[in-house]
Amino acid sequence: VEPLLDAMKAFGFIIGMGGASAAVFLFRKFLEDLDISETEASALRGIAEMVWFGLGLVLASEFARYIAQPEILADSSTFIIQMAALVIVFLSGSVLMVLCAPFLDMLSFEEEESSPLGSMRQLMMVAGAVALSSWYVAFVVNYIPEYALTNLILGYIIVVSVAILISEMWQMRMEG
Repeated sequence: VEPLLDAMKAFGFIIGMGGASAAVFLFRKFLEDLDISETEASALRGIAEMVWFGLGLVLASEFARYIAQPEILADSSTFIIQMAALVIVFLSGSVLMVLCAPFLDMLSFEEEESSPLGSMRQLMMVAGAVALSSWYVAFVVNYIPEYALTNLILGYIIVVSVAILISEMWQMRMEG
């Protein structure tokens, strides 16, 4: 059973994290003209569905692993931080899909907007940065030794903060 769960988890990361990375790459490419067309928005929504499937695979495999070994995983700081990061992926992905995706082709990326759509654009950029950096943290902790939970939480906060800072700098650069 363990090899099957490992394969399921790896496939989930390939689909989820790979899809999230591809979405960011395409989003950046689509914004070369500072506008997201309906076709481009549809492509991004399609990739997001794939990301959800990957997240489901990772969460299902880790839930099964936890059911089989609760005493070991409950004390594992890497397991705890991975699950926390995946919950953050779920929450930030929900913000992207429910609040932002329906308006993606209506947002202007040419200049700073003081309208609600300007706030939506900023929310989308931050939620995307949080989701992508959380995917990478959840993946990387699979390959590091056990550290104190406080150290892993601090590392996670730093990674997400840097990702948000980069997204803010990218947005300011787009605004001119």
